[in-house]
Amino acid sequence: EITQDILGKDRKKIGSFYENGGSGVLFGELFAELAEKFPTGKLKSLKYLIKYACNVKGKLDKANTAGDYFEILWEEDRLTPSDVIAIQYLLQRTECYDLEKKCVEYAEKQKAWYYLYKPADNGYRYVCFHVREDLCKFSEEDQTKIRKTIAAILHCSLREIKFERYQQSSSFFLVLSIKETFIEKLFAMKQHDKYKLSKLKIDYFSDDFHSVRVKPIAEAKDERKVMSVQTKNSSEPSINFSLPTKLSMILHKP
Repeated sequence: EITQDILGKDRKKIGSFYENGGSGVLFGELFAELAEKFPTGKLKSLKYLIKYACNVKGKLDKANTAGDYFEILWEEDRLTPSDVIAIQYLLQRTECYDLEKKCVEYAEKQKAWYYLYKPADNGYRYVCFHVREDLCKFSEEDQTKIRKTIAAILHCSLREIKFERYQQSSSFFLVLSIKETFIEKLFAMKQHDKYKLSKLKIDYFSDDFHSVRVKPIAEAKDERKVMSVQTKNSSEPSINFSLPTKLSMILHKP
């Protein structure tokens, strides 16, 4: 006979299966469904996206299935029950839209981090500033410094440069929406203004039409020395630095 005393002893500590209101169960079901239904023909694209966009290295060569790749994301803390942004991005880029929808539905129910597509406000344009820094070490104060520096360069107010989101990269992108009246001036920025951005660890910025490389001061000086020695050669091709079109998205937590 199982007495109340025995039950009390056995149930002093609740099992881990019941922790967090069973959210682990729902996350496990999502994980299993994504692993089962991800198309095998897109595994190669998935591997490259995880390697370069999610900055995961070393373990991918041993993975053979979508479940293997997703488990690596879990082990590397890129995928958690409270944050499905990375896997949502991978599903979107591999055009697995039905599976991406499953991620969004899970996130809305569980109040997890995900992202929504959002066009820039009327009269503004998104500009992505690539920052050579670990996002975990990047503070709101750092973000404000960048906005203030750009506002000073463009001679506009801070209100006309809005913070929108961070975007994943080997380091990360800081996405700002800037009034379109200042866009031409931004991309015609002089070298001394680029130095100011370089000091803030920005190495390039772009929108959907243009990209500008921001050279560190030392690199620019070295380049001028080389140019002063070299003879002009009009036959040399020009280098067009460009970036692929990036997602317009905003992080969302209900």
